[in-house]
Amino acid sequence: MKYRMASVATAVCFFVMPVHLPARSSVAGQPEDKPDLARLASPVSHVDSKDPPLLLIHGDQDPQVPINQSHELHGAYKRNGLQVQFEVVHGGAHGGKGFFDEERVRVLKKFLDAHLQNVDNHRNP
Repeated sequence: MKYRMASVATAVCFFVMPVHLPARSSVAGQPEDKPDLARLASPVSHVDSKDPPLLLIHGDQDPQVPINQSHELHGAYKRNGLQVQFEVVHGGAHGGKGFFDEERVRVLKKFLDAHLQNVDNHRNP
């Protein structure tokens, strides 16, 4: 299948996406010291009913981005009644071969095929 460019996101795929910035990446201080700023920086805080379908792929042994962060984003999508698929790479760390094995490529292709097949309908309602 050939995919075409859309003017709005019709599907999103995250391979290990932090939903909370670690303290070392925050120039404004610790997240617990600036909860309003931390909330503003978190994708979980911005999920709403207009968001596109989401595929999350996360390793359960990730030392950099705890898998709980993907669980939070998954939960936010579910609470908003949105389409979300969460794939756990068992034994997977922060990326690596397990994220691009035959099974994950099949999952990604199926997700994209399902959500991008009508991209012209999304662009020109």
